Order: sequence, then structure tokens, then C-alpha cells
Amino acid sequence: MNWSLYVASSAALLMLNVGAFAQVNVAKKSASRDTRFDTLRPENTFSDWRRLAIEGGSRVGEAGIGYAQISPGDPLSANGAETTSGFWLPLSERLSSLVEASVVPGAFGGADRSVLGQVARQLGNGWNMQAGVRHSDFGMSLPDTSLVNAGLGLSSLPPPTRGLTSAADLGVVTLERFWSNYRGAYTVASARTDTGSTATSHKVQLDYFYDPRSSVGLSYTMGRSFQTPLGVNSMVPVETNNVGVVGEHWIGRAWAINYNALIEDRGIEGLKPEIRLGLRLRF
Repeated sequence: MNWSLYVASSAALLMLNVGAFAQVNVAKKSASRDTRFDTLRPENTFSDWRRLAIEGGSRVGEAGIGYAQISPGDPLSANGAETTSGFWLPLSERLSSLVEASVVPGAFGGADRSVLGQVARQLGNGWNMQAGVRHSDFGMSLPDTSLVNAGLGLSSLPPPTRGLTSAADLGVVTLERFWSNYRGAYTVASARTDTGSTATSHKVQLDYFYDPRSSVGLSYTMGRSFQTPLGVNSMVPVETNNVGVVGEHWIGRAWAINYNALIEDRGIEGLKPEIRLGLRLRF
């Protein structure tokens, strides 16, 4: 386990024990101070967009929020369909937690699985902090050539397979501050594979709230992330830099459109544009 996991764990313990030392002064038309949970992955420095509203804090014992989504994927970009489910639970007026799991069909019939745990703390005076750890298993099933070539005469049966798995752990810590109609945030993320390779990235983001809930922002990420596995134990750290636009626009009280767009430089792969759009319904 690399240093980032210790940092994330220490930050989580700090947030569980630190007291609420100041009150948040909410001015008229001020920015929403809802906690933002970053859902970075070891192989991607571009976070999946999540926003779980605290809206002034929650009391212990209140029901949490469960969610699930199915992404169809993009075969042309080698992104498989992903099934994600999670549960957000308030622990106090200033402390909340998130647990999330996802499954993506992998290469040759295998599956990529991931589990994320995070805690978030409202520190006061517009300051918030989040810390989390994600464990990912990248699995694949390959034909067992030793049995296929053994001359068993079972050509009508599918070839036997053997499972191969590589794993990675990711630690993430985010410090953010809201003031007036703005939000600034800094995120450090560091991952380590089961073979000992490491990759660390840094991200800064500035958001402008043109409405108490609607916002648009700019982000810049630099550092390293892991190359998407193409074979057995092929997770190789690559230099990554990207500039992105992220935002959410509310249409009335129940509907919102959120979006991500960026241009990423992944070394030998060159520039890679990416756009993500989402629709949010609040019950």
C-alpha cells in the first residue's frame, strides 16, 4: 500500500474526530456548499461526475441516498458497459460517507471490479475535505492452451479458460473552499498496482455558480495515471495532462443537465478529446 492510501486513511480519521469549529455563513444567492465526491480510478485521471447534495447538513439517523446507473459504453473507444451502484449516508450534520461498487466487462470474458469508500467533512467557513480509497481488480479469462493442445478430441466443446487478474489501489484526498459564488478545489490521487508500479496526479479546479445550484468550471490535471490494461499485468504508468470544462445546469427544481468535456494528452497516444453528458432527476 503506497503513501497516498495512508494519507487518505489519516485524513478520514482526522475528519471523523475534528470538531465543527465554525459556522457556515450562507449569503443570499451564494454558492451551493454541497460536498462533491470525486470518483477517480487508477487508470483514468478524468473523474466521473458525481454530486450528492448535503444541503445544509443532515442529522444522524436520517435515511441515506442509494443510486444505480448503467453506462452503455463506447465500443469505438474500447469502453465497455459499466454497472455502478452506491449508497451515501449522513453520519452527522457535517460528516457524510459514500460506498460505491462497479463492474465492467473485461477482455476475453473477464470482468473489472471496483469498490470505493469515502468520507467527507464540512470544516466551516466554506472549507470541506474528502478522503477515499478505491480497490480495483482487472480480470481477464484466456483459453488454457495446455488443455486445448492436449489432443483430447473435444473440439465441439468451448476451450477451457483460466483467470488472470491484476489489481490496483488508489488513494484520493480533496480540499475545497466555497466563497461568494465560487468554489476552488485541489485533489491529489496516487495509485499502486500489485506489481509495485505507482502513479500520482494533481488536479486543481475553479467553479463559478451563476445560480445557487447551477455552475460551470475549469479544471487542470497533471501527473501520471495507468494505461488501460491490454494484457496480463500490463498496467504501465503514463504521463497525463488534461484541461477540462465541467458543469451542471438546473432546469426547474427537479431536472438538471451535467456535462464534462476535456482534452487530454497521454504521451504517445497524443491528444484525446472526451465528452460526457448526463441527466439528473431529483425526486
